[in-house]
Amino acid sequence: MKQKKYRILAIDGGGVRGLIPIQCLKSIEERLRKKVGNPNANIMDYFDLVSGVSVGSILMSLLIAPEIAGSKKAKYTVEEAHKILYEQIPYVFHASTFSRIKSMLGIKQDTVTKHLENVLHHHLGDMYLSEAIRPFVTVSYDVMRRHTKIFSSIEAQHKEWLDFYLRDVCRAGSAAPTYFEPANITSRTGVRYPCIDGGITANNPSLFALVYGRGLFQAETAQILLLSLGCGKDEKPYYYEKAKDFGKISWIRPLLDFIFSSSSETIEYFAQLAFEMREAPENLLRLSPSLKELPPGMSTDLSDASPKNMEGMIELGQELVEKNIKEIDNFLDLIIEEQEDIPEEEPAEKPPEETEDDEPDNDSQEVT
Repeated sequence: MKQKKYRILAIDGGGVRGLIPIQCLKSIEERLRKKVGNPNANIMDYFDLVSGVSVGSILMSLLIAPEIAGSKKAKYTVEEAHKILYEQIPYVFHASTFSRIKSMLGIKQDTVTKHLENVLHHHLGDMYLSEAIRPFVTVSYDVMRRHTKIFSSIEAQHKEWLDFYLRDVCRAGSAAPTYFEPANITSRTGVRYPCIDGGITANNPSLFALVYGRGLFQAETAQILLLSLGCGKDEKPYYYEKAKDFGKISWIRPLLDFIFSSSSETIEYFAQLAFEMREAPENLLRLSPSLKELPPGMSTDLSDASPKNMEGMIELGQELVEKNIKEIDNFLDLIIEEQEDIPEEEPAEKPPEETEDDEPDNDSQEVT
């Protein structure tokens, strides 16, 4: 008997560079529609679990938010999510050089943060994580409790204190230091969690999505089909002659870049190794371009929302798809075959592992 395979979609963090994976997903969906002969096919219907970090979590939240509470119909299509990101990124990242300097110096400025919160509230409203139409998992980092904060729609359905507004999950997961203020979000039971960007923990969510998916579906690695979309590999060099004279302020942005880049690269390596060790390398499709030689006018800066840079990122995403057509078509054949041949199975009624976590005490844990 043929084994059931479970399909996972994971999208990296990367600020403005998030336009690369959303363009990839849009183009891949177009190819999917041609393959199945349905111009209205939604690629999200072909995945059993989705995950994203930072801008990836925002994108995934748009795609798994229900049209109305209790509905299984998505509020936004991939094309609509693409349009939202493209239109709102300049609004969110609009900040003068002076305001950036103030942020680095520790002088409070929250205009950019308010922009982000307004966008999330407008598009995600009062939807809860537990209402996601697809199993969804993402991470942030709790700066008070000093541990990774995992947000899971499956766990949120069973434990009220692990449920949050979907907009708050995005806010917590995309609060990149020096770009946005930390998020101070509240669970459904009133406990506050001060969090920063999930990219600090895992800017590439593919490996933890794989492990979580194995537990959720009680599956082996060889039973997982994983599509991992990255925001590009930043290979900008920092030479010793210059780096040795960096002061504390000068180190802030490079250090953040190193954290995000090294996290993505390490996880990419071990995710590939996990599939290779199970003799199933074809079950993982990783798409992420090199950003080593960008055209004039483009930048790897996570906040460069200039028209030239944004258009360039979309072009990179399209080019990435075109360079990997054979691999993409092979992967699409696998997930389509799974959709057609084996009936959809509901995820386990309980999270992959029941933990001993009790609801935090509101009086002792709340942060104001």
